[in-house]
Order: sequence, then C-alpha cells, then structure tokens
Amino acid sequence: MSRKNYFKSGNITLSKEENTYYKNEEELKSEDGKEGYDDLQFDREIKSAVSGWVNNRFDNIVCLIGAGASVITGADGKPDKNYGHTVQMIAEEILFSLKSGSYKLDGRESIVLSLKDLVEMVQYPSESVTDEKVTDNFNLEDFLSNLLSYEKFVPECDKKKSLIIPKELYFKK
Repeated sequence: MSRKNYFKSGNITLSKEENTYYKNEEELKSEDGKEGYDDLQFDREIKSAVSGWVNNRFDNIVCLIGAGASVITGADGKPDKNYGHTVQMIAEEILFSLKSGSYKLDGRESIVLSLKDLVEMVQYPSESVTDEKVTDNFNLEDFLSNLLSYEKFVPECDKKKSLIIPKELYFKK
C-alpha cells in the first residue's frame, strides 16, 4: 500500500500508510511513547498544521476544490443528498425533471424533450439512459458538450422545434 498525504505545505507533509502516521518522513509517536499513534491524534496534528498555515497573513486566498468536494457520505455509505451532489446525482435529477415532458421555470411552462429523447437526438450512446435510470457509464459533461454542439448545427427551419419550446407557442392557435 502506498503512503497517502493528508496535508502538505511548503515545510510540512502529514501522511499515513496503513496504521503508521508520518510528519514529513518521520514516524509520529504518541506523546507518552507507550500507546500507538491513532486517528484522533493524527486529526489533531492536521488541525494544528492547517491552523498554522491559515494564520499566515494573506492578501487573497484562492481555494480550488475538485468535483464532489461538497459530497458527504451518509451512514449507509452512499452520498447524503443533503450535502452536495455528485455528477451522477445531478444527471438523475435532470432525468426526472424532464421526464414529464414539461418544465416550469420562472412561472413559465415549457414543453421539453425527455433526457432519453435528447440522448437519441444528439446520438449519444443511448444505452446510457433509460426512462427510469441514468447508468454509471453516462457522462453528463460529455453529453452536455454533445448537446451544445448539436444545437449549433440545427438548421434555421428547425429552430422552432428547438430543444425547449414555450408552452404558449406550442399550443398557439
């Protein structure tokens, strides 16, 4: 198993490999030297290092966080829907929001295509979406890129049949 870094700054690296904890390249030991070093002590060490780093004088701080950084795992081991969403969860929300064939935004209802219909229209791999489920191999970012590219090339005569049609135009007499 390889060593995993938990905190890294210019002069401090806190890492763990199996049940052994390290500060830089030196193994961390409990303060009394008798008991083994544990997760709680390591968390305190990380907290201290982060506090020391944050207490520097900065004019600006930029924090770059990757996708899924706001996702918290619930007691069942799955992402807790109250704390952030994975891209897969967002795709499922899109699937169910478009499923009815209409969508209301700012008090205006529009006729929309279902996600499955959109997938077929832009010739994205259709097995990635069913009427009830977005499969694990559905890549939302890739699909949206295909959809935006597709929309650029829709002929002017088909613009009326675009992806989203206001309901009042659709039912216009």
